[in-house]
Amino acid sequence: MKSLIFSFFLLLGSATVLAQNITLKGEVSDGKAPLSEATVSIEGQEQSTQTNSKGVFELSLPQGNYILRIHANGYQLQKVRVDLQAPTSLPAVVLQRENVSTEEQVGTTISIADEELDDEEGSPEMISGFLQSSQDLYFRRSSFDFSPVFYRPRGYQSSTATVLVNGVNMNKVETGRPQWSNWGGLNDATRSQVIVTGVGASENDFGGVFGSNSITIAPSELRNGLRISGTTTNRNYFGRAMVTYNSGITPSNWGYMVSASYRGGNGKTWLIPSIEGMVYQSYGVSAAVEYKASPYFSTNLMGIYSYNNRGKSAPLTQETISLGGRNYNPNWGMQGDYVRNSKMKRIAEPLFVLSNTYHKGDTKITAHLGYQFGQVGDTRIQYVKSQNPDPSYYTNMPTYYYNMYDASTGEGDPFAWDKAARQIDYFKANKQLNWDKLYQINANTGGESMFSLNEDIIDTKTLTANVIGTTKIASNITFNGGVSYQHIGTENFQQINDLLGGQYFLNKSYYSGENYDTTENLRLGEGDKYQYHYKATVQRANVFGQLRFKYGKADFYVAGRVNRTNYEREGLFANNSVYVDSKGKSGVKYFNTFSSKAGLTYSITGRHILQFNTGYFEEAQPLNNVFVNIRNSNSIIPFRLKPETQITADGSYIIRMPYIKARLTGYVTKFENATEKSYFFTQSRLGDESAGFLTQTMADIEKLHFGGELGAEVQITASWKATGVVSINQYTYTNNPILFQSSDKRLVGDPLVAYLKDYHAGQAPEQVYSLGLEYQSPHYWWIGVTANLFNNNYIGIAPSLRTENIYLDPNTGSRYTNVDENAVRGLLRQEKLPTLFLMNASAGKSWRIKGHFLNAFISVNNLLNTQYKTNGFEQARKGDYQAMLKDRKSGYPTFGNKYFIGYGTTYYLNLTLSL
Repeated sequence: MKSLIFSFFLLLGSATVLAQNITLKGEVSDGKAPLSEATVSIEGQEQSTQTNSKGVFELSLPQGNYILRIHANGYQLQKVRVDLQAPTSLPAVVLQRENVSTEEQVGTTISIADEELDDEEGSPEMISGFLQSSQDLYFRRSSFDFSPVFYRPRGYQSSTATVLVNGVNMNKVETGRPQWSNWGGLNDATRSQVIVTGVGASENDFGGVFGSNSITIAPSELRNGLRISGTTTNRNYFGRAMVTYNSGITPSNWGYMVSASYRGGNGKTWLIPSIEGMVYQSYGVSAAVEYKASPYFSTNLMGIYSYNNRGKSAPLTQETISLGGRNYNPNWGMQGDYVRNSKMKRIAEPLFVLSNTYHKGDTKITAHLGYQFGQVGDTRIQYVKSQNPDPSYYTNMPTYYYNMYDASTGEGDPFAWDKAARQIDYFKANKQLNWDKLYQINANTGGESMFSLNEDIIDTKTLTANVIGTTKIASNITFNGGVSYQHIGTENFQQINDLLGGQYFLNKSYYSGENYDTTENLRLGEGDKYQYHYKATVQRANVFGQLRFKYGKADFYVAGRVNRTNYEREGLFANNSVYVDSKGKSGVKYFNTFSSKAGLTYSITGRHILQFNTGYFEEAQPLNNVFVNIRNSNSIIPFRLKPETQITADGSYIIRMPYIKARLTGYVTKFENATEKSYFFTQSRLGDESAGFLTQTMADIEKLHFGGELGAEVQITASWKATGVVSINQYTYTNNPILFQSSDKRLVGDPLVAYLKDYHAGQAPEQVYSLGLEYQSPHYWWIGVTANLFNNNYIGIAPSLRTENIYLDPNTGSRYTNVDENAVRGLLRQEKLPTLFLMNASAGKSWRIKGHFLNAFISVNNLLNTQYKTNGFEQARKGDYQAMLKDRKSGYPTFGNKYFIGYGTTYYLNLTLSL
């Protein structure tokens, strides 16, 4: 047997030695003229060459599959996959200047990481960060021009795509979504990305229903040289500075990369007003060291740390917008000479990854070992025995008084309207948070703080180990696969950060009056934990495999994944009598899932392509959605939770002609067994307001998303290009899910049916239309304009309003009589925001100075300074028929829908020097 194995490898080696090399030729240009001295290298090998004065290169290689890395100073790196079976001349490879699209991506990154909204009361969630490096026109436009309205292609959440950094899965266990700010501001270091949008073949990960994004930080993957950039903007921060140096792989086989950035803003406006009070401080650093021990083995050690501490804005009612203005933000106020925001988002989670790669010919195997630790925190003002200090709180608004009197019946306070008029002036004079007042109140209570600034903290430690490989098992068959394991430990608690001039804070519930934890810890100081304290242990393991086949004009793939996810909660506080199981371990809850996908690409000709994909995905429920109230209880949702399933199919017709590039796609996706978590106040069924803070889980959700998308580019002349994008979709609920509600008065109520069938899923426009025109000068400057129309943008609905509770008197529990069903339908009609038109412009210029490049890029969004709402959600505080009728009778509801407000005209200016 040993001699047989030896003979096999001897014959294999002999065949390799005797195999004749095959000639590969190609040409590199910038679209107008050949590029000389462009470097062409083989990924994973030492061999490389440069183009001659005519932009031509030639390589001699054995038969096989290769990835060419083509780059030139001042141009973006481009990778070209080659299946070399016979002497081949490649089509011309066109490199794009860095100031054309790369800087555009840098500019738009502001709206990716920094504007993620995670307010407890509702949040339009962005997926644009996933798309920022996509080369597809539709997805590129979705990331850049559509992101101000929180547009989500196909209505997908960002949890439907996996994001990897050097092989480490960055999707958070609590929500399933990636935390983009973990690498925010380090655009140069994270520039090497492989994106699969939608269901498709993926080498690095099985991916989700919306694909995967694999980011690689390594000297061999990034552009060599020194890069210095400076930015000014009037959005969330005022300025940014970034410096990056990458050595590439040097003759000594070592390489290193280091990148650092700073972003800052004091929350005040400059030049053109933006959202007020957006205090911003962020700095980041990333470094990588790589060593090639041989032509086939390399080791890379990478670290990345991005600290971000930024103020948040708030959703507003129409009344608040009208009185406060389009840039109003109630979360901040002046403390001395400084802007102080009460709701700050703090992110500090460094990541380190050690990667070892073997790459020879068609075989590549990479092992990753990663460790991430750190905290994510959200501050808020905690108050007891006092009114909510938020200046936009409903009792501070004029409609609170206006609706105390019914003119048609004469019932109520006859002076209410006079009080409402006076309240208008009062609000305008006191519309910002009064920090001095909070300190004064705390100073007059004998040491007890009525107000404190607390922070909800998630302290996470994640260990990741995986192996990913690819090899060619036949001339036309390639295998990709991998195995991965993650151990995640989180510690979750609320911490008292600032007593605001007081000496202690009482360790009691504002709603129930009972103690948190034990009576021994009645008085809490700064740094003490309050309200909840628990740990969660999560283990995730998966194995995936993929086979890709090539037969003539047809390429197809099949792939599968098996995954196991374990959850366990351990409570460290013994909370009030309702949460009898708050302390101790919950036991393990696990999900076993299986997913599969397949696709076919058929080239009618080299310029006309058909593509079809289908997939069945099972995903473990997010950690927070498994428990009734994870902060205070070990109890699991009393429902047979299954993995969420996503069944999808899409078909595309792709045109790739010299002057026309287009893609037309139709798709359908069915979501089943989904869950959603929300937190809100209500006065329905619970009687008094103090018992009305609910944690709500909606289970057994079914939704249907379907539609079509078209993206087309037409090269009118050598300098002029026109682009167009159309996307028409529909996202609706297709069943009536089950609601579970938990409060300080009752751990979990009886299940309620939420009648949501045929309502729109909401919180993203369903229709978009976009036209663009770009001029590219032969003198290396360009300018572009886009016009964008958004329609069918429905706000998020409140499921609790669509249960039988709407018909019940909260004081008696009996059903209302004489209910007008037409009135009920009117109360529950889902609001659709007005059709919106936005124009954006961008321009760039590149200078070559003694072999170096200076690039300038500027973008101006919302040229017409249009005032608009990006999205919104219904309030559920008044949740019964009579209360809703009374609140809305005047036409000026106290608890109207809340909205997120879009930016006015904003600019982004960037200068980059590449040495």
